[in-house]
Amino acid sequence: MAQYYDNAAKYIMLEYSQEFAEFMVGHSNITVLEKLEDVTTSARTDQHTRDTLLAALGIFGGLVYEPNLIQQLLPEGIMQESPFFQYYIQEAKEEAKREGIEQGIEQGIEQGIEQGIEQGERKGTIENIIALLRMQFKTDAAQALKPALESIDDLQDLRQLLLAIPQSDSLESFMQSLNR
Repeated sequence: MAQYYDNAAKYIMLEYSQEFAEFMVGHSNITVLEKLEDVTTSARTDQHTRDTLLAALGIFGGLVYEPNLIQQLLPEGIMQESPFFQYYIQEAKEEAKREGIEQGIEQGIEQGIEQGIEQGERKGTIENIIALLRMQFKTDAAQALKPALESIDDLQDLRQLLLAIPQSDSLESFMQSLNR
């Protein structure tokens, strides 16, 4: 395959060196660009090689000419099908995938930390409620409330229950606020 590119590219460079030089420094007009495109299109080689050479012409031309001019001259889709373009598309996809994975890991870690902190706060608040109930009402029966307290998902609700203990006259009255 490399031989086809090499031979076709050598032919174009040798036979049309003046035009190619003018093309590369941007001193040529549209006619030279069209001529190089015609020569490349009619090169005696397989279609894939021709398309790759046209894509290369487009890439080189893009360095000195307006992209819309190059786009007008080259057959539609040539750039997208070229090995150059496909390589860079693949690289961009892999980079985007790596960045997406990194971002996902970071978000997962942040979310895990937040959930861990909240679970720790819930557990601590439940333990504080039970300890405060034991102290205030001098009974170990408060331990029996642990499953009911653990079923409460909202940390704010648990905090409200903790604050309700000093206003409760008995464990039974606290249990009524727990059932609300």
